[in-house]
Amino acid sequence: MGLFGSTLLIWGDVVSDQGTAKFRTRFSYEFGYSAKISQTEAQRIVREYIDSFINKGLFFPVKNTRASLEDNLLVTSLFILGFTTFSLGQFDNATILYEKFREHYRNASLMQQADFASANSEVKKSLAVIYIYYVNNLLRVRHVDREKVKKLCQKILTLNSDYYSVHMILARMADEDGDRSSAIFHTDNAEAVGGNQFAHVFNRAYFALSEGRFDDAIAIYENIPKEGIGVDISSAANYLDDIFLRNKVPAYQFGDGYITYTWGDRDRGKKILKSFVDETRDPKYKSLIDFSSKLCGF
Repeated sequence: MGLFGSTLLIWGDVVSDQGTAKFRTRFSYEFGYSAKISQTEAQRIVREYIDSFINKGLFFPVKNTRASLEDNLLVTSLFILGFTTFSLGQFDNATILYEKFREHYRNASLMQQADFASANSEVKKSLAVIYIYYVNNLLRVRHVDREKVKKLCQKILTLNSDYYSVHMILARMADEDGDRSSAIFHTDNAEAVGGNQFAHVFNRAYFALSEGRFDDAIAIYENIPKEGIGVDISSAANYLDDIFLRNKVPAYQFGDGYITYTWGDRDRGKKILKSFVDETRDPKYKSLIDFSSKLCGF
């Protein structure tokens, strides 16, 4: 079994262990590799990432039937090929093989699933990495295929619900779609798994600004550490700037200015806050105006 230019060899024998039939397997994978890497590098990848994992020999309990044995070998082959192509960076091929593995795993008996539980765990981790790679590539293009990104993100969360960055992506997309409840839902989930990350806190401040809870927004911003937060500040500020340019709600100009002043270009942030203070006339923004004036010494 193998991809074009590649062959997976499987051999082994049936052994007896206290009356239980088991099949001991060993593997050899001869593969075609990309011209972008040398043969030596390809061999190193296989030796370090495949041989150390595979050549210890894998034991799978099997019924004394040919069909059961063949099914175990098929699932094992899909896993080995998927693991190999993933290690070589052949993500499209790895995805096909891993998804086929998952299909067989889902349809297997509870006993078979127990036998392959550790392999399934590795497959889920690898698939999540692949899908995140795809999502990041999709987000880099000018015209983002939003539905494709959402579907991939949902796939990732099905594999592992603890991906902070995925919840943050879905939170922003939900907000852009006008679905505030989903935006809050994914922000809550991000906070639950985020540990010492802070991107979701900027969401909280943004929600407070949009709902007119200006004192809450100020408090949220002020409680964020002033350095070492690991947040894409340009993205956070630009998101608020884009909304302000569309609807001219002064609160978003304040948010853009405060974020830029505090974590980005201080002079530029001060200019944005100065414009906010000078151009905002509605008294409901008094707390934001007073805070900005005190912050910057206007």
